[in-house]
Amino acid sequence: MTFDRLGSFKAKAETMVDAAYADKISAVLGPVSIIHLIKRLTATSGTTSLLVDDKDAVLQKAAEQDDLLATLDRERRAIKQQIRAAGSISDVKTILNTRLEL
Repeated sequence: MTFDRLGSFKAKAETMVDAAYADKISAVLGPVSIIHLIKRLTATSGTTSLLVDDKDAVLQKAAEQDDLLATLDRERRAIKQQIRAAGSISDVKTILNTRLEL
């Protein structure tokens, strides 16, 4: 049995990417994300609520947040694909250093 150093390093690098993007996603969602979710659901349901004064504004903010989250997910997936395609540990380190700003 042989130890695949590159494969092991790639797996660790992908975990680092996921952790870095989890932090970015949490920052986008913010500390009161559950309240924003309730507002979004209320705005789309057509019911009235004290939480939602301006349904259009709530839905616009939700759409902007969705776009940003989708962008972050595309970036995360692209970095992980680059890592999978890398031919050496040095290449993986370069990807991490340039794409994650380590």
